[in-house]
Amino acid sequence: MLIKICGITTLEAAIAAERAGADFIGFVFAKSKRQISIAQATKIARHVNIPIVGVFVNESVETMNKIAREVPLAYIQLHGEETIATAQKLNFPVIKAFAHDAITPNFPAAYTLIDNTTPGAGIAYSYEKVILPPRCFLAGGISLTNVDQVLRCQPAGIDVSSGVETNGQKDPEKIQQLIAYVRSQTNV
Repeated sequence: MLIKICGITTLEAAIAAERAGADFIGFVFAKSKRQISIAQATKIARHVNIPIVGVFVNESVETMNKIAREVPLAYIQLHGEETIATAQKLNFPVIKAFAHDAITPNFPAAYTLIDNTTPGAGIAYSYEKVILPPRCFLAGGISLTNVDQVLRCQPAGIDVSSGVETNGQKDPEKIQQLIAYVRSQTNV
């Protein structure tokens, strides 16, 4: 089971995710309450040794490739209405996010991410009703209180943000607890 802690904005949170055993951390470059500047992302990236995913919404190919080289990123996550043509022009592996009720089959991506219809809102949905494509992450309101429901769906990975926050900030203890629990349940 792969685990991505998304919406990282501080070095403390990045280090907490890495130490807890996350497989990826995510930086949100799109306008969001968890948006990070390129300068801050680059600074954090210099201090961690974990694959970093950059989250973009309807950004130009040139901008995404430039930021991915600069930070550097391991993956580019497309979280808007990006086309297959856009994904094919990127110089980095792609994670394509879809709302759980609007999945595009056969989108050329390293991973697919299934989220709520309002990404970043921290709202759970009926995960078990989604037909998961191969190499799929589930996201959307995942926390210790509902992660068992998500694990029963057997996704390739989970993407967690608000579920490891306290008062809108990443909480190192919650990060540790969630990752330890998932690892104990999946033996990975």
